[in-house]
Amino acid sequence: MPEFYTETEAAEVLRVHPGTLANWRWLSKGPAFYRLEGKILYSKKDLTRYISGIRCAARVQHIVTA
Repeated sequence: MPEFYTETEAAEVLRVHPGTLANWRWLSKGPAFYRLEGKILYSKKDLTRYISGIRCAARVQHIVTA
């Protein structure tokens, strides 16, 4: 059985305010979630996938000297 986080726990993992997660749900953004008996839950697997998907590659700047 997958491990699930509450909205507050998921917000801590993502380092955002729980209200941000609520906004993302309303805007159909952010990680996938489940609504179970009126509770919002996020699976550990979905949070990991979301974090991996938003990872940005560092840019390398080339400095030219004369």
